[in-house]
Amino acid sequence: MNINAVSKDCIGCAACMDICALGAISIHCDSEGFYKPQVDDKCINCGKCLKKCPANTSKTEKKVSEFYYGWILDDTVRKNSSSGGFFSSLANYVLSSGGVVFGAAYSNDFKSVVMESTEDVSLDALRVSKYCQAFSNGMHNKIADHLKKGRKVLVVGTPCQIASLRLRFANNENLLLVDFFCGGIAPVSAYSNYIEYLEKCYKSKVISVNMRDKSLGWNLPKIRVKFENGKVYSKRYQFDYYCHYFYGKNIKNLPCLTCKFTNHTDADITIGDFWGYKSANVSNDGKGISLIAINTENGKIALDCVKTQLQLYSLDEKYAKYAYRGKDNNTQIIKQRNEFMEDVKKHSFVYAAKKHDFRYGSFGVLLKILIRKVVRK
Repeated sequence: MNINAVSKDCIGCAACMDICALGAISIHCDSEGFYKPQVDDKCINCGKCLKKCPANTSKTEKKVSEFYYGWILDDTVRKNSSSGGFFSSLANYVLSSGGVVFGAAYSNDFKSVVMESTEDVSLDALRVSKYCQAFSNGMHNKIADHLKKGRKVLVVGTPCQIASLRLRFANNENLLLVDFFCGGIAPVSAYSNYIEYLEKCYKSKVISVNMRDKSLGWNLPKIRVKFENGKVYSKRYQFDYYCHYFYGKNIKNLPCLTCKFTNHTDADITIGDFWGYKSANVSNDGKGISLIAINTENGKIALDCVKTQLQLYSLDEKYAKYAYRGKDNNTQIIKQRNEFMEDVKKHSFVYAAKKHDFRYGSFGVLLKILIRKVVRK
C-alpha cells in the first residue's frame, strides 16, 4: 500500500516524496491546482510514505496550551510583519545561535510560493503572510541535513505541514516547530492566474506582493502589489478578487473544509493575529498584535529566550477560543465550492470571480456584506 490510499485527504506537504528512498513519488498540481503526489512504477509498496503522512493520522484532541498576546519591540519589524512580529523574534533567536529558519517565500516571478530557508533567501522574504499553497521544495530532507549537523532549525508552516515534520523528526530538541491559526490553503492555479491578470491590467511585471499591507492599520488590511513600471495596485481585501475568495471557502483545498487539525496541533508554538483584543479589553494601536499559544516544553524554552525582544502579556484561554474555529461545512457549502472550482478549471480564477460574487463589481460585494450584517442582527 502507498500514498494513493489517502489521496483524497492529501494536503500536499510532500513528506512522502522526501521519505521515499526509491524516488518513486513526485509532486504535481492536480486538476484544481493543488500540489499532490504521483506514484510511479518504482514503488514497491513498502508503506513508509503512509507512516509519515499527516492525512493518515487520527489525532483530534486539542492540547492544553498557555496563551499570550503581544508584539515585538522593534517598531520597524512590527510594521513590516503581518501581525505583531512574534515570528521575527523567534527567527532572530535561532539565527543568532547559528541556526536556520524555514518558511514560505514568493518565487522570483511572484506567481507561486515555495518553502525556503534563510540559507537561500532573506528573513524579510519569509516574514509576511502568503495566501497560497507552498511547494515543499525538498524541505524535509534539507531539515534533516541541518539537524544532523547539530544546527537549530525553526520551521513555520500550516498545521498539517508541521504535523508531517513531527512525524518525521519526533521531538528533536534542536527543531522548533511553529504553526498558525489556519483558515486553509488556496491553489497555486488561482493565485498565479490572478497575478497574471494584474500584470495584463498594469502592462508590467509584478515585483512585490503584500497580502497584509498595514497602511490603513493592522485591523484594516489591504493587498498591495508593486509593478516594474512603478505603478501600485492597492485595495481592501473584501473588494479584491483573490483576497475576497481566500477568506471564504470557494478556493480552499477540500481537506481544509473538514480539517482534522482544527482542535489539535503538533507544533511547539501556534501564532496568529489577536483579533480577540476587543473582548479582552486590550487597546489597539493599529500596528499589530500577535496571539501566541505555547504547546510544549520546547515552546516554553523558546519563549523564555525571546521575552526581552517583546512586549508580552499572559492571556486567559477564553479570549483565544475564537481562533480555534470549528468546521460546519454542509453539503451546500461543498456544492458551491465545487461549482466555483469547476469554473476555475474550465476557464480561470478571474473568470470565476467575475461570474460569482463580482458580477456587479465592488458595489455588488458591498451590498452582499451589508445584507449579511442586517440578517445577523
